[in-house]
Amino acid sequence: MAQIKPSVPGRALTTEHLMMQVALPQLVRGDEHAQTADLWAISVQRVRDAYPHTTVPPVRQLPQKITVRDLPYRGARPTADRHHR
Repeated sequence: MAQIKPSVPGRALTTEHLMMQVALPQLVRGDEHAQTADLWAISVQRVRDAYPHTTVPPVRQLPQKITVRDLPYRGARPTADRHHR
């Protein structure tokens, strides 16, 4: 099975715990590359028009910050004494 290197941006996990790769297409207008909001809006609308009955769930964003206490843990939580031994 091919693996995506950690240094490659766009790696993600699905809600089914599968790995996926997302990418941002490069939009070209004439001879120049354009990354304007208007060009993106037009492109998104064209895709929506081409696939009117197909939708995907919104992308869930990760929190800006998590702590160890936010992570799921099985069993008793370690105490401060156990961390400093």
